Amino acid sequence: MWRTIQPFDITKLSPNSTLVSFVASHMTEYRRTFIPSLQEHMSVASFGFVYHNTPWDHYPECLNLGKFEKKNCVISNYPFYLALESCQEKDYSTEKLWNTFKTGVVPILWGAPNARSYLPHPKSVIFVEDFPNVEELSNYLKYLAKNETAYLEYHKWKTMKFSDEFEKKSYMGLRNMECNICKEVARQRILDEWS
Repeated sequence: MWRTIQPFDITKLSPNSTLVSFVASHMTEYRRTFIPSLQEHMSVASFGFVYHNTPWDHYPECLNLGKFEKKNCVISNYPFYLALESCQEKDYSTEKLWNTFKTGVVPILWGAPNARSYLPHPKSVIFVEDFPNVEELSNYLKYLAKNETAYLEYHKWKTMKFSDEFEKKSYMGLRNMECNICKEVARQRILDEWS
């Protein structure tokens, strides 16, 4: 699935295009400070309750879709997505990271301290922590938006072998959660019957 998604086409950006989108339903301390800091340097299209500044109907083709499909449709209109998790707990990754891979955009991640260990490739995500300040991050995003070769480096992972940790994490993720729960319940019932 992830291998077939085409990268966002940065060649179609206008000079005044908003480069970053964001969707969140609740405020955290990190989001409270980070987003206004980033907005001092570049526009952020925020569709959720947190710093809402862009209406969902800005993309009418997305309106009649389900919750996650609508979100993915909207964020696919920007080259970058702020995947700001609610916390920085080990192994904690939500749809904010995983669904971004389905959209052809590059996630900008603030989240689990061990996230690098289970990504498909080290250069599949831009890490907030890799920049000394928000201005440097903003400058880098602007550079990528003007440099197709550099931007596409963040999509090369789709042509490479996925890491074992990525395979495990994606298998146990949202797209298989119901099946995995059923399999585990069935396995437990068999074990219970044998004991």
